[in-house]
Formats: sequence, C-alpha cells, structure tokens
Amino acid sequence: LEVETTVTQLDGDDILIFLENLARLALGLAL
Repeated sequence: LEVETTVTQLDGDDILIFLENLARLALGLAL
C-alpha cells in the first residue's frame, strides 16, 4: 500500500483515491 505517499500529497483527486482504497481495504477485511 502507498498510504504514506498519498497522505503527504493531499489534493482533491488524491483524497478521493485514498478514500476509495480505504473502502476497498475495508471490504476486503469484511470478506
């Protein structure tokens, strides 16, 4: 995962991508 690099460069699109990655990770853990 590239969470650290995403957090260091928070732009509008980066935030959306970061949230989408978190959602996918949460779904993966839920399944």
